[in-house]
Amino acid sequence: MEIDPRPRPVDRDRRRFLKALGVGALSLPFSRLLLSSVSDAQVVSSPLRLVGIFNPLGTAFEYWRPQASGSSFTLDFPNSILAPLQKYRGQLIVLDGIDCVPEIKYGDFGHEASPSVLTGDVNKQMAGVRPTVESLDQFLADQPAIGGQTKFRSLELSVGGCKYPERVMSWKAGGVPVPRMLNPYETFSRVFAGYAAPTADGGTPGPDQATVDRAFRQKGVLDYVLADVGRLKRKLGPVELQKLDQHLQSVSDLENRLTAGMLDGGTGSPAPTAACAPPTGIPDQATWKGLYAEDPNNRIYFDSPKYGSFMFDHVQEWSDLQIQMIAQALACDLTRIVTLQYFEDGVDGGAPWAQPAVPPSDPWYDPHVCTHADTGAPGRSEAIATYQRWFSAQVAKLMDALAAIPEGNGTVLDHTLIFWTNENGEVHDLANIPMVLAGGANGLFQMGRWLQYPASGQTPHNELLVSIANAFPGVNINSYGNTATYNWGTGALPNL
Repeated sequence: MEIDPRPRPVDRDRRRFLKALGVGALSLPFSRLLLSSVSDAQVVSSPLRLVGIFNPLGTAFEYWRPQASGSSFTLDFPNSILAPLQKYRGQLIVLDGIDCVPEIKYGDFGHEASPSVLTGDVNKQMAGVRPTVESLDQFLADQPAIGGQTKFRSLELSVGGCKYPERVMSWKAGGVPVPRMLNPYETFSRVFAGYAAPTADGGTPGPDQATVDRAFRQKGVLDYVLADVGRLKRKLGPVELQKLDQHLQSVSDLENRLTAGMLDGGTGSPAPTAACAPPTGIPDQATWKGLYAEDPNNRIYFDSPKYGSFMFDHVQEWSDLQIQMIAQALACDLTRIVTLQYFEDGVDGGAPWAQPAVPPSDPWYDPHVCTHADTGAPGRSEAIATYQRWFSAQVAKLMDALAAIPEGNGTVLDHTLIFWTNENGEVHDLANIPMVLAGGANGLFQMGRWLQYPASGQTPHNELLVSIANAFPGVNINSYGNTATYNWGTGALPNL
């Protein structure tokens, strides 16, 4: 049987029907069943999420780069920085040779790259020049089809204090930095306190009548689509029928998502699943709460008049808590856009959470000192690799958490794109910034690759921002970071 690939006209009654319900035809994943052949329709998928992760102090490329292994690559070798991600090798794209061109050409050389990472704009702190372009996370959060679908358009978290409030990843247009949630108690209280996923017995308060009416209308649209599909089904061959069966399975999931169980006595919150398990508290909550009450901005995280060095001594717990709450915020669809920033330019002193075996007497005890040392100094590269491997392990923990949460026909990790970047390459160099894409990204990127770009200092990371942005529904741009003053060219990152 041959299917005409041309879209079929939609009769005016259907158009009026959909319009009267307040649901545009193209906003329904199943609307293509009304518009064209079923064979052209795509399986309804879970929403795509973005998690941007930043950490400081550059790398040692001999230990960051993968090693070739036949036609593939491996991350499993001595001192490998990316070794914790070896089990996820098939869900990574290691980007080698991407340059922070705005900072190379016009920025301050050193530790001021974090504002440029997602804005693609110039940050020249010592001259008082801030990015005027909104960061990619805020751009996506502002899109009705992305940030407009969730309780929180975006979440900005941190591990490490805010010593320099302007050295942040997230920016509003016009040079306004977006504050981070520095304390796990702040994250918990803002995102989850008072939130309860609905129970199977409808134990949470019910919705208002307007919400119920909307659910009935949305269900009516799906019923109408199903009836239309039933008529089409009699005319399809085996291949088209198989595709249609996949669609019909997805309709049930979509109906549950739209009506949130209200038509069966539910609440109007996200449908109850084992995946959405919001925390009811956090470990050491009283102490974290006390620290937050003592200094909500928490610019100095090393010591507290009352709690001493608790935060410094609990950096691993700090990271674990933020990661767990990110995973649950995504699972509960409270947000689809998250940034997680580790420190700004490291710490002035040791990092025992990352280097527990390095004593204070060791010349490489302070990771910040390592970045300023001669690259050929004995032991320097190994010390940097140990420090940077800790951040790699945190990314792996996030991937573990997301992979453990079932969603649709996969996991939350399958429907998430993680963009992990450093602030520097070698030493204070802003060329060849270590960058990794991770996760399933809804199948929009071919993962399991190590992409190497020319070491020219002229491969702007702006192109990567274009590629990431265009992966999201309703976004179609050809440049990012360009202003009346600066132009970084157009186009997406080649070969991605």
